[in-house]
Amino acid sequence: MTDTPLIRIRNLSFGYSDRLVLEKINLDIYPKDFILLIGPNGGGKTTLVKLILGIIQPREGSAQYEPDLATRLGYVPQFSNFNKNFPVSVYDFVLMGRCHGHNYLRRYRKEDRIATDQILKRMDLYDLHRKGMNHLSGGQVQRALIARALVSDPLVLFLDEPTTSIDATSQINLLEFLESINREMAILVITHDPTPFASTYKHIACLNRELYYHSQGELDHHTLEKVYGCPVELLGHGIPHTMLHRH
Repeated sequence: MTDTPLIRIRNLSFGYSDRLVLEKINLDIYPKDFILLIGPNGGGKTTLVKLILGIIQPREGSAQYEPDLATRLGYVPQFSNFNKNFPVSVYDFVLMGRCHGHNYLRRYRKEDRIATDQILKRMDLYDLHRKGMNHLSGGQVQRALIARALVSDPLVLFLDEPTTSIDATSQINLLEFLESINREMAILVITHDPTPFASTYKHIACLNRELYYHSQGELDHHTLEKVYGCPVELLGHGIPHTMLHRH
């Protein structure tokens, strides 16, 4: 890991009207980092990622990165929020990942189609590239969502609850894939269940309006109880930070 972060988040605050959702968030994301972002529903996890991506604007503070990094941020939304009935082929869906705010009106170039072919093969989706998204299984849709995020060759990949709504085999394949691409890019995963990532992540960020940041192995139940606002048990069994709520 280098000493220079890819993204610097400084005193970031966001709210709706008089309700503060995030308060003075500070976070650095380094090359090849692997961060888990955990916290209760409504704690601001997805909001924080949207602020980093520039989808929404902060009330105070900033998310700073080099201008050319803006086109190299990949985002995989929650599977449950994706409309599988959207009438598009797997190929065209992934190809859309080559569009950015500054180039969405231009025609696709040869290099865009080459990159799409390559990522479809890497994600084991090429044989399905003519199929409609509505004909894919849950695990295949998740891979297509990731392929669309990766086709732009990101330096940082954000995933929102990537292991939900897919079967156990797809989860294992996904986790192995994320571990392999972490050698190429930084990864931030929003999750309610950090257990599957226990052997992979490098840092864990607990968020409930305020953010608490820990390296692997440093998290304690006092921080979790403060974040979740309820008693939390940590169970080891050889896997750090497996969490069970008492209610």
